[in-house]
Amino acid sequence: MSEDKPKRFFDEEKKKKALEELSKKWTGKKECEICGTNNWSVPDDIVMPMAFTGGGLTIGGPTYPQLQIICSNCGNTKIFNAVILGIAPKGGEDGK
Repeated sequence: MSEDKPKRFFDEEKKKKALEELSKKWTGKKECEICGTNNWSVPDDIVMPMAFTGGGLTIGGPTYPQLQIICSNCGNTKIFNAVILGIAPKGGEDGK
């Protein structure tokens, strides 16, 4: 039986592009406000919080693709809208 690995959103090239796009917007101090280092990493996936609909989970509802960056020293995590950064397609489009 072959084990298929789940497809990840980011490969190394996409991670580099994501950080480049973020750097264009993030013009202020980039050191982690928790530990003071400047060693951010991008995980392999986009995260997507779902819209709050008054309780319960709405399958098929709107989602908001987010880029996470994580401090490699302390784990502090920041999220940015991936559509605004231009690294994820808008409105559920597959971008192909």
